[in-house]
Amino acid sequence: TDGNLTASIRGGSSAVHNLDILGEPAILNNWYHYVMTYDGITLKSYVDGTLTKEAAGVTGAWTATWPPIRFGNYEDLAGLDFEGWLDEILIANRTLDIAEIQNLYEEGRLTALKIIGRDARTNAIIPTFNVTFTNGSFYSTTTGNITLTNWTNGNYSFTIRANNYINNVVEEFEHINITVKNVLLTAKNELDVNIRDLQTGALITSLVNVTVQSNPTETYHNTTTGNLLLNLTSGESYKLIFQAINYTVNDIDITLTDAQAISGLTAYLEKNATAVTINVKDSSGDAIEAAQIQIYNYVNGNLTLIAQKSTDVLGAATFNLILDTNYVFNISKTGYTTQTSTVELTSTGLSFTLVPSSGITLDGPTTGVNHLYNPKNTTLAPQFVTFSWLVVPTNEALSSFSINIYNGSTVLNTTISYNSVGGTIYAGYNFSAYENKTIIVKYAFQKDGYDEVVFNKGYLILAPTNLTITAQNARQFAANNLPLALRVSLWVFLTLIIMLILASLRILGSNNVIISLLVSIIPAWYLALELGALGAIITVMIIIFIRRSGESVSI
Repeated sequence: TDGNLTASIRGGSSAVHNLDILGEPAILNNWYHYVMTYDGITLKSYVDGTLTKEAAGVTGAWTATWPPIRFGNYEDLAGLDFEGWLDEILIANRTLDIAEIQNLYEEGRLTALKIIGRDARTNAIIPTFNVTFTNGSFYSTTTGNITLTNWTNGNYSFTIRANNYINNVVEEFEHINITVKNVLLTAKNELDVNIRDLQTGALITSLVNVTVQSNPTETYHNTTTGNLLLNLTSGESYKLIFQAINYTVNDIDITLTDAQAISGLTAYLEKNATAVTINVKDSSGDAIEAAQIQIYNYVNGNLTLIAQKSTDVLGAATFNLILDTNYVFNISKTGYTTQTSTVELTSTGLSFTLVPSSGITLDGPTTGVNHLYNPKNTTLAPQFVTFSWLVVPTNEALSSFSINIYNGSTVLNTTISYNSVGGTIYAGYNFSAYENKTIIVKYAFQKDGYDEVVFNKGYLILAPTNLTITAQNARQFAANNLPLALRVSLWVFLTLIIMLILASLRILGSNNVIISLLVSIIPAWYLALELGALGAIITVMIIIFIRRSGESVSI
């Protein structure tokens, strides 16, 4: 394993004598001619006809009791096996001298190389060709092979040429002893055509008709193997027309060159297309408009985008596709998770469902404080205030929703409802406290497949600037809600009534001293004034009391 070669011989006294053959590590992939001689006294080694090492004092005749001769290992010791090739091993019954060893080395260097030229497509032998080596050596033959003798082992390159065939350059190869080199040549006027399915890449084994057009001739060919060999003229231009059942026609224009003849030609045919409608919906089954549909297929063995289109208002788009074919569909739309699927198309209709990638949205501001006026005072019935928010999209039902009305950490709302048709959520609370307060309304919505959406909006409850009152009856209204001017008039009315009574006593006369004194104080002329004021007040009171009970009066 260290690149050194060792010769070993055991003498009659069982002493072992080792001899380093090369004197330096061997060069990998290089051949050596090695000879070891032993004349009963001296052990010698020769490499490529030259003496390299010798060891004297090795005594004793070779006997049958000596260990057997081994090549490539050292008795049974592991790790000393030779890794390489051994060829033309010779054992002589006498010691060879230096001249004989050098002759053997020269004879071993004389090797043979046989070159055979063959047609690349038929493997038939090409009788006439020539060979030019990179070192300038030139050979020709009319027998289909060239045999070169007395060659030295080494690396060689050459070019082989034959009429109506494309030159073939054989790159450097190692020539070791007798070698047969088969060289394949491609005819200049032949084009090997493979006809394959565009999507699968498989050879089309159904009947394919091929028309070859060249000015001014036209020839017709057919194949059921997917392979066709056309005899064309190098340098000429042609149109090849391929036709097969259930496939579209494919035209290929070529000018035959040596490179084209070597590589051949692959014609891909595409199956006939059918109108296929692709539908895109959301998780509720509603159509998604303006969703982008991209369709990929294998073209010449590579995954290629072949069509793309957006869905219409019905969530549909129509493509010309091939049934019983695998396609890769990429469906995308902003706000939804992109879906990529490989589908074998078996019908003219196909549907995809997109799942939203973000939550639904709400129509309206997300924060802020609005002024809400409490139209009731503390003495009347509580006011029921409704809060609502429009949910978008309005045509989709929610899987969960809530509206919570907070005053601090206290939840105030008493009712919640949802109009799934209009997409509006309502919540209400009976506000009765006649005071300024700030409340927060928390809206939370969720739909299957969507993230939950939560918004907070603040409201400030204020005292009223306008007031509408509903009276139970006119008497209650007069007692509790008439303004100061009307109250003064009532007191004046009562005073006049008392004075009227006193005036009557004056007229009628009275023996009571106190009453007589009060009556004497009232002037006679005031009686007429009392009667006039009393009539006016009675008129106002009549108007008030004839109001129907329960009628509203706005002030």
